[in-house]
Amino acid sequence: MTKAAVTMTDMINIGNMDTYIARPQSPGSYPGVILAHQLFGLTADVRDAADRIARLGYVVAAPNFFHRSERPVVLASTPEGRTKGFALMGTLTRQDVLADVRAAREYLGTGERTAMVGLSMGGHLTCR
Repeated sequence: MTKAAVTMTDMINIGNMDTYIARPQSPGSYPGVILAHQLFGLTADVRDAADRIARLGYVVAAPNFFHRSERPVVLASTPEGRTKGFALMGTLTRQDVLADVRAAREYLGTGERTAMVGLSMGGHLTCR
């Protein structure tokens, strides 16, 4: 796969879920990746990871899985942010996470050509 420049959209709303989208700049049909964020939400690191994956030739959706509790969620990497992140993580349910993944996948429109990658806490969401 050739590397492509990335066109980033602002945060978009899928249903009631804030989602960061990154895609290759060149028009075309690309496979999709759902990127599950870490404990601190949709931080600059998560958005950067989405951009890097898009440069490899994928369209990426990074949903805010905490959207039912708080919006938007970008917590500082501090003891306070960690405490808040764990509190938000405790509000997640399997049913809600699966609904969010389905919504992101439907938005991407990539069907069977969709993968999911998770960063830290997002890795646990990916395996659920």
